[in-house]
Order: sequence, then C-alpha cells, then structure tokens
Amino acid sequence: MPGLPDPGHPYVLVAADLSPADTALLDPARVRALVTEEGGPTSHTAILAKILGLPAVVACEGAALLTDGSPVLVDGGAGTVLTDPSPEQVAGAAAEEERRRRTAAASSGPGRTADGHPVRLMVNLGAPHELAAAAEADSEGVGLFRTEFLYLDRATAPGAEEQRETYRRVFDAFAGRRVVVRTLDAGADKPLPFATAADEPNPALGVRGLRTAVRHPELLDTQLAAVAHAARATGAEVWVMAPMVSVPAEARAFAEQARSHGLRTAGAMVEVPAAALRAGQLAEECDFLSIGTNDLAQYAFAADRMLGSLAALLDPWQPALLELVRQSAEAGTAHGRPVGVCGEAASDPLLALVLVGLGVTSLSAAPGCLAASGARSPPARSRSAASWPASPWRRRTRPGPVGRSRRPPAQRRSRTADRDGPVRRRPPDGPAAVCLPARTRARGPARKAAGTLERAPGVGSGAEAPPGTPAHVGLSSALARTSGRCHARVRS
Repeated sequence: MPGLPDPGHPYVLVAADLSPADTALLDPARVRALVTEEGGPTSHTAILAKILGLPAVVACEGAALLTDGSPVLVDGGAGTVLTDPSPEQVAGAAAEEERRRRTAAASSGPGRTADGHPVRLMVNLGAPHELAAAAEADSEGVGLFRTEFLYLDRATAPGAEEQRETYRRVFDAFAGRRVVVRTLDAGADKPLPFATAADEPNPALGVRGLRTAVRHPELLDTQLAAVAHAARATGAEVWVMAPMVSVPAEARAFAEQARSHGLRTAGAMVEVPAAALRAGQLAEECDFLSIGTNDLAQYAFAADRMLGSLAALLDPWQPALLELVRQSAEAGTAHGRPVGVCGEAASDPLLALVLVGLGVTSLSAAPGCLAASGARSPPARSRSAASWPASPWRRRTRPGPVGRSRRPPAQRRSRTADRDGPVRRRPPDGPAAVCLPARTRARGPARKAAGTLERAPGVGSGAEAPPGTPAHVGLSSALARTSGRCHARVRS
C-alpha cells in the first residue's frame, strides 16, 4: 500500500494521522493496532479503525516517543499504549480479551428489550473487505452502508456497471435482511476532484453530502439507478438515505428522486441541528430518519470532530446532543416513522439504553461493537428525556426470567442531566461525578514513565479529560512491534 510500511510481520502502525482512504484499506492481518498523534474519537479515521476491528488510540501526544521496533501493548478500550509490557501484563490483556469475546458470543438473536419491545441491531459497513465480517455478524442488516469507498482515490466517478456489481454483492450477502444505503457523502475530510471544490475555506460547512447533487446531479442520479437495479436482482430489503439534509425541501426532493428510480423507502440523515429542530417536517417528507451523532455533535457544539482536544465537547452524553436526539425520535414516533442512530453513540452499550428510552428504534454500529450494545436490554418506557432507564440491557434468546442488575440497590447508579456538561451518573448516596464514555474517559494526560506511555494519575473521577488526553477507539488489545511512524500518509 503506497505510503505505509511493510516490515514483513504484523505491527502496530504509529502515525501523525491517516486519511480515511488509507484507513479503509488497512489489512487487519498486518496492522494489529493504530496509534495516532492527531485526530478525534469520532473522526472518520477512528470510525473506520473500529469497523476493521483494530484497537486504536487517537490524539496520543506520547506517540512521538515511540520508536520503530518497540514492543507495545495497545488497549483500545482503556486508551493506553504500554511499551515493553511484562508477561503478566500481556497475559492480563489476553484474559480480558477472551472475556470480552465470551460475552459477545453469549448474545444473539433479534434485538429487543427485556419486556419484548423490538430494537433493531444493525451493522455499519464501509468497504468491500469488511463485507464478510459484517455479513457474519449477528445483526438484522446494515444500518449504514457507506458508499464513499467506491469514489475515493480516483480521478473520475465510478460507472453505473461498477456500482451495480458492488451493490449487488452487498445485497446478496444480506439477502432477507435490511440494507440502508447512504448516498455519496463527499466533502470535508473526503474530498473528491470530480465532486467537491478544492478552494473551499471551510469544507465541513461547504458543499458536502446531498449538496453535491446540486452541483453534479448526475452523480446522485447514477447512484440511485445503480442501487435500484442491484436491489431488484437480490433478496435484500434496500432503503436509501441522503446525508447532510438541512431543510424539509431537500428531504422531499431526495425522496421523490429515489422513488422515481423504484426505491420505495427513502430517508434523511439528521446530522445538522436545523434538521433535528425540524425533524417533524422532515418526517412528513420521507419514510425514516437516521441520526448521525458524530456530525450532529460537531455542528451543535461548533467543535471539529478531527480535533482530539475537543473530545469532551463531542461526548455523546452531552445533554444538548441528547435533546436533539429526543426531538428527532419523538418526531418520528408522532409521524409513524422509524428513527435510527448510526453514529458512534450507538456503539456505547450504556448509552444505547438511553437512546432507546428516548424513542430510537434501531442502533447501528461496527460489527465488533454490536454484541456489546445488544448484550443487555432495558424494558420499554415512556419516551421522556427525564425517564432515564434504571434496568440493564439483556438481549434474550430463550424463555426465562428477565435479568436485572446484580448490584445491591444502594450501589446502582442513577443518572441526572447537567446543563453544562455530559450526563452525570452518581450513586444515590454519593456525589455526582462526570462520566465520559469509553472513547473519551481518561485519568490524565499522556506521559512517559518507567518505560511506559501509561497516562499519569492525578485527574480523578469528577473531572473532564484535559486537552491532549488520548481518546479510546477500539474494544480490544493488541501486542506487536511499532512501525512506520514517519511513513503514513497524513491527512491534508
């Protein structure tokens, strides 16, 4: 692969940053983990690493201290990079990984709450080499099929025949299940010479997503025709949705165009605060809504998702973000439209139950994260922002009593909303403490101490992760030697 090292053995890739195109083409058999100095936990690079099943730590300032050939243990769940790990530390990581795999294997079957309320659990898909793992996952289909991989790293758009064949392979792999196709989402950190302008001063706020169809209508028309043609030849239930919808008129125009090609179910992504605030009007114009929490947080908090130093603002537990999710979900319920979440928030097992409590009807995450999100399920409850769920998730596959928390009632955590920060979880008899989700929870800044890159203690629970704190991406650990810190292609 141009620009990336090939030492002839599996390795941990350390880089300043990677473009989404490079990350999507990484071979997990060669690259065992990813560590970057830059980037954010909801950047496309981090998301793609999770889809590939690569443990990853992004925004790790201490990565510059690593040298080629150093043995390191990367824990994507804890957000740590440990140099020269001891045999005991390696054994402990292996045991934890085996425990995680057993937990994931114990969860199967359709998603639903403990009292029978259905919640679709679906996978995200973004590249051809991800197809086998995604199809084998115990899911109810694809909640987000990213089609950009067909367009990246090429001077011209793919032809209709190439698109039809690619879509057909995906639809065949998910025959009998639903596949939600997101049309081309070009722009921002995915520039295309034939679709986006190179001179935009702020690409994230420029012509991206559905807006490219205004400038190049043939791109969307060709893609919808190819999707419709492939759908007719397979047994999958194919839905399509448009990214970066801002106003109801855009949703209406997209739905009409999709239906003109024979695609009966067309939806809109809620990634712009304006779309969330007018979700009821959007729901009137299309058949479903899909909330992209990564971009929705970016635009709601004016925080670049590529910057690890702003990870706390992009925390999916932020009450303002959850309020936008609630408004969208309630609008869907009022109009009889399903509302899914396909952003990184859906991969947080604890947050998943909150999303369902807010009215979300489906969750879509990377295949490796799906079992964790579905391992527990809360009972159905009123769709109120104040009705935080109190019982754990359990995805049941056989008759039996509904499981509840094994903790004594006094030790079970309650949840309250803080107007100025992430949702707080606190013991009933103790002080409130800010709880950051797995991708941003931290105990201090990265440093080198006693031969490690473990984070220094000193910032206890109750404080947000400071700027420069490594962000978590993966769910597992990897042990290998580092390689290529200076060779990876840096995102421009």
